[in-house]
Amino acid sequence: MAGGRPMGAGRGDGRGSAPPVRGTGCADPNEATPRRDAAPKARQRANCAPRPPESGEEPFWVLPPIEGTLPSSPEMSFFVRGGFRTMANDPALADSQATDRNTGKRLIDPDHHESPCAERSGRPRMSAGIDARRDAWTQYWKAGALHSLAGSFDGNYSGAIRRFWEQVFAPLDADDRVLDIGTGNGALPALLCELRGDALPQVVAIDLASPDPAWLASAPAACRGRLRFHSGIAAEETGFADAGFDLVVSQYGLEYSDLARSLPEVARITTGGGRLALVVHHAGSRLAGVARAEVRMIDWLRAPGGLMERAAALYPYLVLAARGERERLVADPQAGRTRAAFNEAMRALGELAGREVFPDALLDARSAIAARIDAIMRGHMDANQAVEAHRDHDRALEGARLRSLELCEHALDETALERLLSALENIGFTGAEAAPLHHGEHLVGWTIRADRSS
Repeated sequence: MAGGRPMGAGRGDGRGSAPPVRGTGCADPNEATPRRDAAPKARQRANCAPRPPESGEEPFWVLPPIEGTLPSSPEMSFFVRGGFRTMANDPALADSQATDRNTGKRLIDPDHHESPCAERSGRPRMSAGIDARRDAWTQYWKAGALHSLAGSFDGNYSGAIRRFWEQVFAPLDADDRVLDIGTGNGALPALLCELRGDALPQVVAIDLASPDPAWLASAPAACRGRLRFHSGIAAEETGFADAGFDLVVSQYGLEYSDLARSLPEVARITTGGGRLALVVHHAGSRLAGVARAEVRMIDWLRAPGGLMERAAALYPYLVLAARGERERLVADPQAGRTRAAFNEAMRALGELAGREVFPDALLDARSAIAARIDAIMRGHMDANQAVEAHRDHDRALEGARLRSLELCEHALDETALERLLSALENIGFTGAEAAPLHHGEHLVGWTIRADRSS
């Protein structure tokens, strides 16, 4: 199963029943976790906040002012102006400490939020069971991404990645057989269809997850007729006949497997004189850096007492505010405490985002929560719908964490790469060689090539 992340980050998905929010510049409140594609979009999300009520609307939830995300004063309604205060748009926050002003407890401690895969030694461990991995990736592919770098390319791979595969595919004949391991939604088969047209070799594409290649329905008939997708097939045990493929390929896929089992399996099913070509994750790549940051930030978001928990506690009070039940809110001290706790978490998020090189996971979470709050205040979403959308968001974060954790655990440093190349030589491949792969200025992986002994 392909496991890369965009050079910004990735996508999660969720379901909901409320209509889209209009005019906020924010995410659809039903989207579990908005797309994290590129820095300009991240900057746009940094200023994303619900719009003020239309003129003439009655004020609601008038409480003493609290510095933070949800401003309130005797003159102003709850959450009617302002926005999310971050280090980017409020320099005063840059020098403040990330502490809860009510409890004095620190909400951010960067020294104790290192990714579980920040340091690697020896063979990376498998971070999740096979069912969890399959489910997380199945949900990712159902969201519609063609490949695992969906945020970094418009359409299929381009640049150095594409040129590498063009060189690999160039010698193929129409009667050759190609196996793509960890195909995802079939980026490499799609590229082959584009490059070879009616002369497409027979292509078999497998994945442990259940891909959903929407592009296949509109592909030329010649392509559809010579391409087969198979779900639920692990690289360690494909079930194919001996020497059945002239070329075995994988883009951000094979390294996720148990290489002690999958490499001999690849050798078994590759014909004598056949070829192996891989793009695998590099431990020092930008993708691995994004993955490490995302694991750390998702852990922060989902921690007990963290932003996700505090946002969920706020929704019922927002419903009351949307109904104009001011007296009920004023009379309930827990309402004020809940809002204050939420504001503190959002203030802490802004500080952490200002320190992160890749803050997309934080900014996306903030945008998604803002959209739900806006939908509640406009009457487009009730408490049950908000809770369900929030649960979808949390499940999407859990899946994103699993995928990112596995990426940085399975990315290869130079020592691991040398072991892989030596293993290939020991099981019947010759001329095994690797090279760093850059997309523009960014290191994005290793390319590996080897030939099967005749």
